[in-house]
This record gives sequence, structure tokens and C-alpha cells, in this order.
Amino acid sequence: KGLFIHVRAIRQRTIFEQDRARRSIVDHKEIIAALEARDTERAERLVREHTLKLREHVERHVDLA
Repeated sequence: KGLFIHVRAIRQRTIFEQDRARRSIVDHKEIIAALEARDTERAERLVREHTLKLREHVERHVDLA
């Protein structure tokens, strides 16, 4: 539960920054396409890349203190 709350808080703080919403939608559509194609390796890679891009954005632009 704590992780979900943390992720939701980060999303609310970052989704409107630097066109993140549009880029996030593109990422999620690609992940869904990989899942529908049952390409689990690609889906895993895309999820990891999406998560790391968000982490990088948060590290650069969000003051969590």
C-alpha cells in the first residue's frame, strides 16, 4: 500500500511536466501492444525503460524533501 501511495504522489507531481502525459501514453500503448503480441521480453524491457525514464525525470526535476 505504501508503494502505491508513493507512486501515485510522484505521478501527480510529474504528469503535467515537460509533455510527460503524452509520452507516458505512448509508452503504455507500446507496452500493451507487446503484451497483446505475447512478447514478454519486449514488454518487460518497455516497462523497465518507462520506469527508469520516470526515475530520471524525478531525480532531475522533483524536490522530494
